[in-house]
Amino acid sequence: MKKTFFWLVGVVAVFVLLLGPVEIGMADTVPFDYTGAPFVGYAGLGTQQFLGTNITGNITLDLPAGWQNSQFSYLNNSEISSFSLVAGPDGITSANGSIQYAGFAFSQGQIVGWNLRVNLPNGDFIRTEGGNVGVAQDAWFTSFPSPYAGLWSDNVTSGAWTAATPEPSTITLLGSALLGLGFVYLRRRRAKA
Repeated sequence: MKKTFFWLVGVVAVFVLLLGPVEIGMADTVPFDYTGAPFVGYAGLGTQQFLGTNITGNITLDLPAGWQNSQFSYLNNSEISSFSLVAGPDGITSANGSIQYAGFAFSQGQIVGWNLRVNLPNGDFIRTEGGNVGVAQDAWFTSFPSPYAGLWSDNVTSGAWTAATPEPSTITLLGSALLGLGFVYLRRRRAKA
């Protein structure tokens, strides 16, 4: 009886480990960090002090199964859990701003093309575009310290997105635990013999 039970546990563990990476039909919540290209151009009084700085921030996406290698497409708001981009004195987050558009292309789990714009209610915005999509440019426009002030990067240098290492899935952890229990059982059984 015990032998059959532990063989069944072993078979289930192997099945779960094989199924774990596939995660059929499940979405992934993936955080990405962004470091932009340095600002090289400016307009308006008071913005020149931010030349050489860049956009930094992060975005967390709820992506459907199979997202790791997908062509460029615009996401809807339900696929964006949170965002935070900072340029100059402006910080635009999911708490104080909104996304006007967010499009991404992925290869091997990394963002390889993007077009993203986030806005504050007063009209300030941060925009970044790069990778294999159109022109490479970061921009920040603000109504403070003067109307229509802004900064932008050159049209050649792209910023870069990096994906955080995803947490192991529950299914994979369960399969590993069951497989470990099976090995412990076999070791104890062999030690008694």
